[in-house]
Amino acid sequence: MSLYGFEGNDIILPQVIFEELDKFKDGQETPNKHARDAIRFVNAIFGESNPKTWTTRGEHLGKLKVSIDDKLPKEMEGYDKDIEDNQFLATVLNEIKKDKCIIIKKQKNDQREYCFRRSYRGFGL
Repeated sequence: MSLYGFEGNDIILPQVIFEELDKFKDGQETPNKHARDAIRFVNAIFGESNPKTWTTRGEHLGKLKVSIDDKLPKEMEGYDKDIEDNQFLATVLNEIKKDKCIIIKKQKNDQREYCFRRSYRGFGL
């Protein structure tokens, strides 16, 4: 899993990622299996700890937490709160105010990725 590819860095997972995984977990196709595997993998890291607080991923690997801070900041006034990419962007904008962070996001298709990159540039990210 890519969570171990960022050794020594702390990772914040926006809640919207789990909402998207939840949509795909039912079924027998490969994407459904991958969604279930990802959910189990993250749950194993957190164990009994609260996902909203920092949890270690292992020695020298950094920490992990889930951010539920997807309230649209004033910079996003007029954006649709129900669009997943907007929730992701809101989480990034809210978290970046608290601490320096790097954005890593894999898009499903080129058109969405282009729009997402444009949005980030518009916010100076």
